[in-house]
Amino acid sequence: MHSNKFWLEKWQSGNIGFHLDEVNALLSEYWPKLDTGAKVLVPLCGKTKDLIWLAEQGLKVVGIEVSDIAIRDFFSENQLSYDLSWYDGVAYYQAKERDILLIEQDFFEFREADFDACYDRASLVALPQNIRAVYSQHLKQRLKPHSHLLLVTIDYSYQDEGKLANSPPFNVTDEEVSSYWSIKDGPLHKQNLFSQNPRYKSKGYRFFDETVWLITQTR
Repeated sequence: MHSNKFWLEKWQSGNIGFHLDEVNALLSEYWPKLDTGAKVLVPLCGKTKDLIWLAEQGLKVVGIEVSDIAIRDFFSENQLSYDLSWYDGVAYYQAKERDILLIEQDFFEFREADFDACYDRASLVALPQNIRAVYSQHLKQRLKPHSHLLLVTIDYSYQDEGKLANSPPFNVTDEEVSSYWSIKDGPLHKQNLFSQNPRYKSKGYRFFDETVWLITQTR
């Protein structure tokens, strides 16, 4: 897997093309209805504005992020103040104006459980295939039975069939997702980005699909 050093250097250098400056439209369209006060987990959250949107739905939002630069940027860019506390060497940033807690920690070391839902737009696809099964199992252990996971994946291949992706985001097939979670009805939504935007062809892709899954935890 890519080490924490890899991601810390990305944030240090500002090489964060994976970051979106606005709320992801797929989140606002497909997020499930939850009770006010439900706890939502956002792994590898970066400084995404999706955290703000989730909190605006009346949810308790917990984001896990290894980079303190990303966390501090999140608060400064959204004009939020925070209380900082430490426990067992881990930093906890609690927003004062929103119900958002950001934890500076490797997600694989995060042990809190009993979350009502999870939002994963850029976590699974950020991990090489040899660690994704471990990640998925670790994530399951953080969620309550019958909780919801809104998962966004991408699947692609290159026109040069011998070319392989060596950096994130990685392609994750529908079959691979189904091997990690019990899925009854298939994807919630799928869109062909290759046909929508010519830049994918210019970058050498043969196809590029984005898929949305709404998965109910059965553990």
